[in-house]
Amino acid sequence: MNNKILNLSRRQLLIGSSLVASSFSLPGLALEKTGVKALVNAKNKRPKISPYIYGGFLEHIGSLINHSLWSEVLDDRKFYFGVLEKPDEKPTDRRGAMGYVNKWVGLGSMSNISLDTQDAYVGEHSPNIKLGSSARGIMQHNLALSVKKYVGRLIAKSEKETQISVSLIWGDGESERSTVKIQSTSIWQTIPITFDCPVETTSGRIEITAKGKGQLRLGAVSLMPEDNVQGFRADTLALMREMDCKILRVPGGNFLSAYDWKNTIGELDKRPPILDPVWKAVQPNDVGLNELLQLCELIKCEPYWCVNTGSGEPRSGAELVEYVNGSVDTVWGAQRAAHGRKDPYKVKYWNIGNEMYGHWQFGHMAREQYTIKHNMFADAMRKVDPSIYIIAPGGFVDEMTTGQGIFIAVSHK
Repeated sequence: MNNKILNLSRRQLLIGSSLVASSFSLPGLALEKTGVKALVNAKNKRPKISPYIYGGFLEHIGSLINHSLWSEVLDDRKFYFGVLEKPDEKPTDRRGAMGYVNKWVGLGSMSNISLDTQDAYVGEHSPNIKLGSSARGIMQHNLALSVKKYVGRLIAKSEKETQISVSLIWGDGESERSTVKIQSTSIWQTIPITFDCPVETTSGRIEITAKGKGQLRLGAVSLMPEDNVQGFRADTLALMREMDCKILRVPGGNFLSAYDWKNTIGELDKRPPILDPVWKAVQPNDVGLNELLQLCELIKCEPYWCVNTGSGEPRSGAELVEYVNGSVDTVWGAQRAAHGRKDPYKVKYWNIGNEMYGHWQFGHMAREQYTIKHNMFADAMRKVDPSIYIIAPGGFVDEMTTGQGIFIAVSHK
């Protein structure tokens, strides 16, 4: 019954507004009869419309950023999923497909491949390959390749000096691959690799193999087209510049409420891969805090940074402001400088939380409690930088009355 009343009232509103619109579109009939006149005072000026009325929104939703903006060709490059015996099937459900990534598959017997948790390079484990007289290693398939030069690196160590073969493959023939030979030693080393790909394909492969004696450990591997711009895709950056987005909300969305910015700073290969509990997707944390702020600089866009109030707490918000805007004399400003950025980013606009009013939001709480938490964040952040402009999230009336903001408790008997 309520739905019928609601639909009727909306219909009446639509009819009414269309009649009003038609009356203004027929000045000869409507306005003259009513005697309505309009006077335009050109001297009465109003403030200019802010350019920030047009903006953008960017969220680490599943693999969206990693597969659209970032140039990395390889998935799971830090081996969160370890090494599988065979490729897994791509999920058919929306959420599963959103976070799907290619995983590494073993070459040779899986009994020769284990996960080392004692001497992991990054994350919880690193693949350990027991070498022998035949080539053993790992492979990743379904790579999207273009006619380009590719540059990358392999981080590895071995009990004895070992020659490793890294092959980029675009077909089944012997001539349809490029192989580079590199040496590993008893300490972790970052070894550069370079390939020239002569074809365009979405079924490319990369193989990392070795033979000999002892153990070979793999820490991380990366492959990007040489024309990347600070890690970002050159073609996507060009399109974003063309859009002329004036302000960009990052790293927004439900993802934000379980986001730990401290996992996304520092040496790229040492940032731990993390399972995002909101979208059930693994984030390599390559496109982190500095990368997103540098993206805004590359496209000449004002950053509008969002702060985690789901799993986060006020101290982390204050430290974040200090890392981004603090001088090199501060604790976190010095950390930023150590990570390669001496000058503060001077971010002005800060959003505290994302859709925290919604029952679907990670860390959601009652309004009375969240008001206190929001103010604690605002006070802590302004104490670090009083010049920042703080924005609070809120739901539209329709969202909270007729949309997904409604929460109806259902008892199951």
